Amino acid sequence: MATGKFISKFNWRLILIHLPATLFLILGARKLAVLSDVDLIEAIYLYPPDDIWNHLKKPLDDITNGQRFYLFFRGIAYAGLITILVSFLISLFISIRNKIFWLNSLVVFILVFIITILTFHKLLFFKILSEIGGFGRLFESLGIKYVFIINGTILTLTGLFLFFNPWTKKFIRKQYDESHFAPKEKPAEELNHAGEEKDWTWE
Repeated sequence: MATGKFISKFNWRLILIHLPATLFLILGARKLAVLSDVDLIEAIYLYPPDDIWNHLKKPLDDITNGQRFYLFFRGIAYAGLITILVSFLISLFISIRNKIFWLNSLVVFILVFIITILTFHKLLFFKILSEIGGFGRLFESLGIKYVFIINGTILTLTGLFLFFNPWTKKFIRKQYDESHFAPKEKPAEELNHAGEEKDWTWE
C-alpha cells in the first residue's frame, strides 16, 4: 500500500516535459558559450584539424594553443553544468508551486546528468562544431558567430517555452488533478461493516 502511494506521486507528464526542456537549455547554453572564442570556432569551422593552428590569431593573454583549447572546452562544459543546476531549480520551483512531488524534479536532474556525462565526449570532436545545422545556417553569410547566436537563442527559447508555456503547465497539472479528484474506494473494513449493518437490518 505504501509503495503504491509513493509511486502514484510520480508525475510522468512533468518528467516528459522538463527533461527535453532542460536538454534544450543545455544545448543552447553550449552554443552560446562557444562565442567565448570566436576566432577559435571560425578556425575550427573553416579549416581541417591539422591546419587550425596556422590560422589562429595570437591570443591577447600569454597562453599556449593547448591551454586555449582547454579553456574553450572547459567553458562549454561549465555552461552545461550551470544550466543543469538552473533548470533543476526552475523545475523544482514549478513542482512546489503546483504542489507536485519534488522528487519528480530530482528524477529529471538525475536523468539529465546521466545523459550529459554519456554525451560529453562528443564535445571533443571537431565535427560537433563544424557540422552546424538548423535555422542558424541561413545566417552563415553574416559570419560563423551568427550561426551559433541564432541556434543558441532558438534552443534556449524552446527550452524556456516548454518550462513556462501555459499549455505545458495544464498538461502537467492534468495528471495530478485526475488522480486528486478521482473517487476513492472505501476501505475493506468499512465495506464489511456496512455489509454487516445491512444484513442486520434485513433480519
